[in-house]
Amino acid sequence: MPLQSWRKIPTLHEAEWDRFQKGRRDGCPYGLAERCSERTEGAVTHVVSEATSNGHCFLTQDELVGTVRKVASSRKGTLNPNEQLPMEVAEQAVIKMSSLASDPGPKHLIRQPVKLNGIAMTFYYLSVYYDAETRLARRIGELQSFPHIAPRGIEETLERVEKDLGQEPNEQQRQAVIAALRNNLSILTGGPGTGKTTTLKMLLRTAARLGLNVELCAPTGRAAKRMAEVTGQEAQTSTNCWNGAMRTMTSSATRRTRSIAAC
Repeated sequence: MPLQSWRKIPTLHEAEWDRFQKGRRDGCPYGLAERCSERTEGAVTHVVSEATSNGHCFLTQDELVGTVRKVASSRKGTLNPNEQLPMEVAEQAVIKMSSLASDPGPKHLIRQPVKLNGIAMTFYYLSVYYDAETRLARRIGELQSFPHIAPRGIEETLERVEKDLGQEPNEQQRQAVIAALRNNLSILTGGPGTGKTTTLKMLLRTAARLGLNVELCAPTGRAAKRMAEVTGQEAQTSTNCWNGAMRTMTSSATRRTRSIAAC
């Protein structure tokens, strides 16, 4: 997806918000919110939209139904279950306002059944986030399918790097470095102070000793500058890194073409 497209992703579906507000304003006398289908159904998409503005890509069914019960109640936000929208009314509205990805026709809210650790669950996405996640998963699968030849002596080299740095990483950090060198794609994540920077330094030192070429890139110039500061190596934005790679590939292809023509 082009970078500029992300700026157009809605954080709130205006038609459903208007529907929610209209039902709340015109059709829902105090204490009778459960009888107002406009308010209840509008609240479903509104809740998912609000969740995306807070950084979530989806909501589970329990999260969505629970929040709709509070938001669509005549006593908005009440924590008293007896004053919230009845469970069955909220569940019916959620089912009515959502579609399976395989269903025909346009969709705004997608209902995706999944199974995690043997437990059946249902996730609810705005369609734009479902499409983005699906494309990302497909691309990750493609990257992982490429042949990968891991360098020899990763563990031994890592041990020498640890001694050079004078640091003794924990087992998770050590396994993170090894995984990054053995796979086409690896993700390192964690909160502040969990050792991400130390792990990155060990990875870069180990890769260099193994004779690997490393390119550091980040989404923004500020992030790239920070990465360069903490690692001591040059970093650039993702766009500049990609453009540089394309120029290298084009130059290489041009040289090969000239060689073939010369033959």
